[in-house]
Amino acid sequence: MAFVEHRGSGKTHISTETMESRWDAEWASSGGSSDVPDLGGRENWHWLSTVIVPPARVLEAGCGYAEWVAFLDGRGYEAHGIDYSSMAIKKSLASWPTLRLVQGDLRAMPYEDGFFDGIVSFGAIEHDINGPAEAIVEMKRVLRSGGTMYCTVPCMNYWRRSGWMAVQDYIVCNRMIRRLTGRMPEAPFFEYVFWPSEYRRILETAGFSVLKLVPLAPYLLTTASMIRRKAIMAIHNRWPWCFAHMMGAICRKP
Repeated sequence: MAFVEHRGSGKTHISTETMESRWDAEWASSGGSSDVPDLGGRENWHWLSTVIVPPARVLEAGCGYAEWVAFLDGRGYEAHGIDYSSMAIKKSLASWPTLRLVQGDLRAMPYEDGFFDGIVSFGAIEHDINGPAEAIVEMKRVLRSGGTMYCTVPCMNYWRRSGWMAVQDYIVCNRMIRRLTGRMPEAPFFEYVFWPSEYRRILETAGFSVLKLVPLAPYLLTTASMIRRKAIMAIHNRWPWCFAHMMGAICRKP
């Protein structure tokens, strides 16, 4: 069973009536970077560049501020991007006017069957309160037979489930604490977090062949001191699923 993470710890509430309104509200106050994200970006690039190669026609599903689309486009791919948020697309086109971007629903994309050679998605499909299955099936539809998908989602592990994440979610969702701190009574849904076996099952049920599940670097590294980073990476290198914050699935459409 997927772990539900709530991040409604603030006093304001972002509308979740539609995915577009939710992410427009997020992107209204967010900017972006023209560079591929640092640690996670290098890891993702290592994997996707080995399984999807130029001049493939590739889609980033849930592109947000489309730095990945720009990055791929500059490296010989025919890169496309789609995002729920019209605000994210507007900001992206202000930075890169020539990118192939559209605003749309990942669960009903405006592309023909088998249009893409490859699909990439970084931490997008877990935010649907109804689960990721509908978006995964739609990504399979627009991918050609034999095409490859590289899709990342949050990774559940025993450290995360029994540690600070579980405590934090309890505090965030506790109605008494929320009332005392002036917050809304109900903590809004943020995302699902998946066990590796659970994610594999969802992908295979949608019709993908899962070639590899990749444990990605621990989130703890982003705030750790140099000494702690070395210790965490030593554990991660020995037991890669112990601290993995995200995981990537390399999948093939039969």
